[in-house]
Amino acid sequence: MIHSCEDILSAKEIKKHLLNPDNYEIEVFDSIDSTNKTLKAKAKNGARPGTVLVANNQTAGKGRLGREFFSPANTGVYFSLLIHPEVNFELVKTSTAIAAVTLSKSLEKLLDIKTEIKWVNDIYLNGKKIAGILSEGVLDSVNNNIKYLIIGIGINVYQPNLNFPEEIQERADYLIKSYSIENLRNKIVASFLNNWEYYIEQKNVDEALQIFRERNFLQNKTVEVFVQGKLNKGQVLGINDQFELILENNKKEKMIINHGEATLHNKGNENSFDQKK
Repeated sequence: MIHSCEDILSAKEIKKHLLNPDNYEIEVFDSIDSTNKTLKAKAKNGARPGTVLVANNQTAGKGRLGREFFSPANTGVYFSLLIHPEVNFELVKTSTAIAAVTLSKSLEKLLDIKTEIKWVNDIYLNGKKIAGILSEGVLDSVNNNIKYLIIGIGINVYQPNLNFPEEIQERADYLIKSYSIENLRNKIVASFLNNWEYYIEQKNVDEALQIFRERNFLQNKTVEVFVQGKLNKGQVLGINDQFELILENNKKEKMIINHGEATLHNKGNENSFDQKK
């Protein structure tokens, strides 16, 4: 039996499981404020694409809409990847969805589990959130394009030592109940990077879209989405070819939602929390 404290994050161990280790510059921190925030600073100072920051603990983990992400030591894995989207500009629009598919498939391969994707940035297992994604683009003020993109991932791997904070206890969960896979956290990072290379290839985007649709946690559920201060409420009909949410309101009118946060209507605010980087 392996204990969580024995699952030590290591750049060497991560690289050992990569298909293309030379594509990445990996740095591991025992504790950091936020991998996304630190990687932004490194990118500004010339860090190369493929730079990956991995943390055992975050003291100021970032979530969507300015929220914090619960990032305790030794039980989760938190990492951020730097990419330059000029290589594939479509990534600016679809990066979060592609990352969700990548993470879902990576966890399936490693742990033989089937997770669901809550549009557009959360991973669910057995009805509870176990991971989240935060994509952040930095604008080039000269040509008004996205200069670089940071994909942040946070995963609850083992049970937190002090459990989850009270406000999210009923909604958050962790991946595995026993510590039986050696170097699991390192393997999760490596598996994500390997699968990411596959799913960002244009020829594989249709496959990613199909997986996203099959694992759509919100399918046929009634949700509320605030977009630019306006409340949109409707039943989720599916995901379109651009990974956007398709809703139908009570007037049978279809709405396309390309950003915002979907909250399950029939469960109050149960799924509106953002437990991510």
